[in-house]
Amino acid sequence: MIGDKTRNSAEGHQLSFLAFTRAYLCAVASEKKPYGLAQDYQGKEAKAAKKNPYFYSHLDQEFFDILREVMPKEYLYMVDNMETGWKKWETTKETVTLPEPFSGNVSQQGIGSARFLMDFANGERTFGILAGDKMGPAGINRPIREGVYAALNAGEFINGLVFEIWDAKAFDENGNIPLDKLPTRYADVQDAVNELKDKADQEFVRSCYGEDGLLKKSFRPLEEIKGGEYVGREDIEHLAALLKKAGYVPTERIFLDAEKDKKAVYDYLADSDRFNIKQVWAKKNAGWDINRFQNYLLRPILGSSVTKLGILAGGEYVGKDDPVMVGSLKLMEHIYKYVENNPILLQGDMNGSHWLGAIPTKFKYAVSNVDSHPILVGLRYTVNNLGKIVRVEDVFSSRKFDGIRKKMFKFNFFFKWIASLGGQFAPYGTDVRTVEASYPLAKFLRQLQDPASPFLIRNKPLEVRETMRVGKFNQRRQLFEAATPSLDKVKKAPIATPFKAIKDELPLRAEYFKANLIRILTEHPDESFFFGADTDIGKDQQAQLMPIHKAVREIEGLFPNLITGAADGATLATRIRQLQDDGALKLGNTFIVAQKANLDKGIFKGMRGKGKAWITAIDDSAPGVYLPIFEAATLTIMSALKADAGAILDLYNRIADEPMTLDEFRKILSNRLIYLIPKATKVNLRNRRILYELAAQLHHSL
Repeated sequence: MIGDKTRNSAEGHQLSFLAFTRAYLCAVASEKKPYGLAQDYQGKEAKAAKKNPYFYSHLDQEFFDILREVMPKEYLYMVDNMETGWKKWETTKETVTLPEPFSGNVSQQGIGSARFLMDFANGERTFGILAGDKMGPAGINRPIREGVYAALNAGEFINGLVFEIWDAKAFDENGNIPLDKLPTRYADVQDAVNELKDKADQEFVRSCYGEDGLLKKSFRPLEEIKGGEYVGREDIEHLAALLKKAGYVPTERIFLDAEKDKKAVYDYLADSDRFNIKQVWAKKNAGWDINRFQNYLLRPILGSSVTKLGILAGGEYVGKDDPVMVGSLKLMEHIYKYVENNPILLQGDMNGSHWLGAIPTKFKYAVSNVDSHPILVGLRYTVNNLGKIVRVEDVFSSRKFDGIRKKMFKFNFFFKWIASLGGQFAPYGTDVRTVEASYPLAKFLRQLQDPASPFLIRNKPLEVRETMRVGKFNQRRQLFEAATPSLDKVKKAPIATPFKAIKDELPLRAEYFKANLIRILTEHPDESFFFGADTDIGKDQQAQLMPIHKAVREIEGLFPNLITGAADGATLATRIRQLQDDGALKLGNTFIVAQKANLDKGIFKGMRGKGKAWITAIDDSAPGVYLPIFEAATLTIMSALKADAGAILDLYNRIADEPMTLDEFRKILSNRLIYLIPKATKVNLRNRRILYELAAQLHHSL
């Protein structure tokens, strides 16, 4: 949005809020439900607007007339729907409500806001932006930082540049709110204070603020008090403790000279969870005094969206995901050049905060999907003397960016799909130790940890506690009953059928597999299923696999939708690929049986944990141990579906001591998949790659 107001004008923020409200209403009025719609449309004003969006949209006939002139023809019906709803509201005051949005990752952060003041009087008519999607707030810190030093080395800014860095968690060394950083306006903490359970605590915090809504002087640091009563350090500390408990997070602005404070700049930005660049300032004169930095600041030449839209911010700053920057091309060109020549690793992708490479993307392709990389878009804008946009250039459409694109695509493929078991690379997601206390995750975990939490077993009603299974015996009984419903001898004495009785269990597992396969074939008569067996194994292993082969042969002729095959791993992979390419088979309808040793060189390669020896397929390669087939399938499914590596490791360790619960087992049955990668030593590189690609695609076909 371009205007003639100052970069911090209230009118600009209000117009932005109005635009978001109208856009949200337009989608809802047309019954559109795009993923993540308005997920950051939060705050007091947004809450009120959701209840009565037509009132807060300030609509009139001129708005709809203009909208019809610019809206593409295929979307004019949305304008009609919105206008119909508005006219109905004007007559009856009957309105729709804007629903709370769904988002797979962190949401409710507030609408991001980046501002830049063009030097219009001195002829500046261009500016640039760099926007990111599926990345954390620190995603653009490094391009800004390195672009600044490249510009200075090129002699672009004679007097130098200043970084304005925002500290998102300005706690003291003990993790407490510093007493000189207490919020001065009650309005900034009112919502958080209302979350305090103890009414006395709420009243104490309110009493610390005067009728004017400002923190009473008696609660300010001693050196600020020039008369009047000082309440005492213990009261101030109590206020700080309650504000922290309510979720208030202190913040701080830090101004550092790019050249004089270079080491400090790098040190601060090394903590990406806490420090982010908000603005870069041009200096009006050379020199630097960090205690009088205001004397050197000329104007911002770059702004980024680590803060929220002013009308929604409520005095709170948190790192804003999916950042964008806007600034002078004198600096932005150096940032674009850095992106062209350097890989940028950051926390991002559709699954949450995983470390991946950002992809400089052509604007027309910059759409995130179900498994998206972090995306960067660069645009150059030119305005005329009236301030209207006359030209927009897609920076990353240039072939100069093809090289870095290919490198990062290749890196992401190997790092995410091969090395990291589907991108679940520690740290996975948002860590409660670093997340802001105001986030829903932190609030929820505080509730779970509360001694009175209803989630704790000891706080559940007696009749519920009595149903809780204790020890391994009942779990084993339920496990065997579920796996072998037709075998009375197992039901009669499950404890007498130990897990180590390998020979006795092979027929039982084969019967279970046959029963499960019959159920699947019967429930899905219009779908084809493929059963393949890896024959590139030793005689002992072949003997162990014999019961499962026999069980499948018994039903092979009864179901025309069952395709079977026995071959080495490479041949099986080629056969599966042919069936898939011909449209005759879904990957999710593929069953492959193989020995345990094969798994060590497949998708489980590199996993660690005391449960390692328990990983088996149909056979039992490790003497003296036994893992039920459905538990082996569970591990395979979790890995193939790119589950969290921590969750897989937890299951490894847990099943070594006790079997699955009945509910866990039933959940696995619903996946309809037992997919075990065959041995890799006899598979050539091309076919091995095909196998891995198939495994990576599993979640798309299920």
